[in-house]
Amino acid sequence: MCVMIHHLLYNQVPIAATLAKLSASKEKAPNNLTKEEWNLLASFEKILDPLQQATTILQSQKIPTIRTIFLIIHNILSLHLNTTTALQQWQAALQQQGITIPSVSLLESFKILVGDHINKNIQHSHWRLGEGAHIIGLP
Repeated sequence: MCVMIHHLLYNQVPIAATLAKLSASKEKAPNNLTKEEWNLLASFEKILDPLQQATTILQSQKIPTIRTIFLIIHNILSLHLNTTTALQQWQAALQQQGITIPSVSLLESFKILVGDHINKNIQHSHWRLGEGAHIIGLP
């Protein structure tokens, strides 16, 4: 998926030119994406790329260790995604400062959805790992 988005973004100009040429020849051509839609694709690529890299790392290992898996997931959560808890903490801090809370964008909603899903699975694994989870630096 990330590779496909990357290729779309890389070929944005040729795609627009081809669609314009098709439209000029009176053939039924699909509409080009709007600037906002292209920007949204670029944002999704930024979210999906670390997940793709993590997948590549894990697939390249013959037997991935639980330490590697948790470090990768922890880095993805802390650097690239959000969780509902983090969003609520941020909103509470804004409210304390008297700042109006902005609405959550579609992109931010996606980041929270993916982050919550990963976070839920990590917490389930913590329960199964017991005390060993603190060894790799997770709460």
